[in-house]
Amino acid sequence: MIHLLVKSFAALTAGLAVAGIAYYGLCLYGMLAFLRDCRRESKGPAVAPPVSILKPLRGTDPEMYESFRSHCVQEYPEYEIIFGLSDAKDPAAELVRKLISEFRDRQIRLLICPEILGTNVKVSNLLQMARVAKYDYLIINDSDIRVPGNYLRRVLAPFAEPGVGMVTCLYRGIAAETIGSRLESVGTSTDFCPAVLSARQLQGA
Repeated sequence: MIHLLVKSFAALTAGLAVAGIAYYGLCLYGMLAFLRDCRRESKGPAVAPPVSILKPLRGTDPEMYESFRSHCVQEYPEYEIIFGLSDAKDPAAELVRKLISEFRDRQIRLLICPEILGTNVKVSNLLQMARVAKYDYLIINDSDIRVPGNYLRRVLAPFAEPGVGMVTCLYRGIAAETIGSRLESVGTSTDFCPAVLSARQLQGA
């Protein structure tokens, strides 16, 4: 009886090991396919419609102002940035005002969202920000997102393809000094991103 249990356990663990290897093989293939598609997209037609960036805020994050600034130096012809807060006394408001002062040539707005539309305050603020957005294309990202200068061109490029109505992006974490932040960054790179890329392959995206 014990011998049979040992053999069953060995077969189970071997099966799980094979499944794990197959999964990470799929992740590697998904990564290569993603990089190949990125190179192909970079050669496609230029798409640069005016776009509104919606950034819901609450409190401050490490290097938050530098993340804000990265959105103001985009190599893109026309866009606006709308920052949304539910509390006018939130410390993030002062950083937005500093940004507006530094980039007077940019369309930057600070919107205080007085309504509470449902239980999720972030979504509530986004709904109120979308109401005042000038442009049909909307980009939503968080306060701690830092982007390269070609971010808007890269994000809008897939809309040149017929049938594309929504685009999402992978991201990587930059760890702070805390163990929690470091673990989160490792998890993003080793769990979240591989899972997205393997799902992309399975769904034929």
